[in-house]
Amino acid sequence: MELRRILLDGYPTVVRLNGDQLQADDGRTVSQVDAIHLPPTNPRKIICVHLNYRSRVDEYMTKLPAAPTYFQKPVTALNGHGGEVVRPGRCKWLNYEGEIAVGKAAEKFGTMFGVSSLGTASIEEISNLISTPKLFQLYVHKDKGLNKDLIDRCKNSNFETMAVTVDTAVGGNRERDLYTGFTIPMKLKLGSIFSFITHPKWAFDYFTKPKWELSNLKNHINEGTNVMTTIGDYFTKMLDNSLDWKGVEEINKNWGKQFAIKGIMSVEDAKKAVDVGATAVMVSNHGGRQLDGSRSPFDQLAEIVDAVGHKVDVICEGGIRRGTHVLKALSLGAKACSGGRMYLYALAAGGQLGVEKSLQNLRSEIERDMKLMGVTNIDQLTRKNIKFR
Repeated sequence: MELRRILLDGYPTVVRLNGDQLQADDGRTVSQVDAIHLPPTNPRKIICVHLNYRSRVDEYMTKLPAAPTYFQKPVTALNGHGGEVVRPGRCKWLNYEGEIAVGKAAEKFGTMFGVSSLGTASIEEISNLISTPKLFQLYVHKDKGLNKDLIDRCKNSNFETMAVTVDTAVGGNRERDLYTGFTIPMKLKLGSIFSFITHPKWAFDYFTKPKWELSNLKNHINEGTNVMTTIGDYFTKMLDNSLDWKGVEEINKNWGKQFAIKGIMSVEDAKKAVDVGATAVMVSNHGGRQLDGSRSPFDQLAEIVDAVGHKVDVICEGGIRRGTHVLKALSLGAKACSGGRMYLYALAAGGQLGVEKSLQNLRSEIERDMKLMGVTNIDQLTRKNIKFR
């Protein structure tokens, strides 16, 4: 006998299936088509199992864990037969990919999440789907209207922090991109076709998912969405190479909230950042992809902390791959660390679960290494822990 829960005359009622009719114990009937189905049960708690069916395991190209892992869902997540799957306002897709996957992972681990002007998920979509504190990395374009639009949208979407990128006046000589022929959108070449053949899941996602686009820029410019370009050419042609300290100060005034300057690599520039009202400086060489042969952010960190660390937050941005990297930067006086490349491979291979694994590895390394150092709190991290040879 098949039982169902439906809304009958305004009340939840258990009925049994009788042909094409649903019949209550008191004899009332309603057709299956007209019935409003409720979730089959009314639980007080929902506990779900990760990777609990084979197709999901295959999709993530992973293997079943030795022991199951669990996560909770709110009881309101249950739906009834024929019920609507409600998409959040302004949400374009229901699959969490790219920045959405990263943001959801950051939310789970209670850390800040950043997205840039060149992101593939829109400012509004991220705001609606992710509650963790958010930073927007602004690439300043020649189009002043575009810059103002991005700032206003971030304000309306309750982003907490704006970081202006100042080390991209021109595109760097990205030799790897030149060698691989990397462009946005991607150009199909013999090498990429071979990569698709050897990575069938990636190929399936690329050809079946919505079109790749620069969601925050597509209404203003075609480059990167409809017109193919390299990152280097995009920086050189589209970004404002006349940006100066006065322009940065004006952006800060228009923003009016927490404001970081990303790409600081000298004490002199760090002091100027303080003068224009920045509340943080991000010590960064853009992943080593701009000025060939420049020093690493870590090499510059101590002198910048000594110069302005008592006035603004100093963030070590770049070269962060392991927990020990974080501990070294904090020991030199950095307030925080940030990075992107540390999780990008995990994102490409495993989506949100891959990013979560990357963050869990980083957290485990930090906690384990603090124990090995005899440190119980990050306040105990000092330069006594660092020895340069």
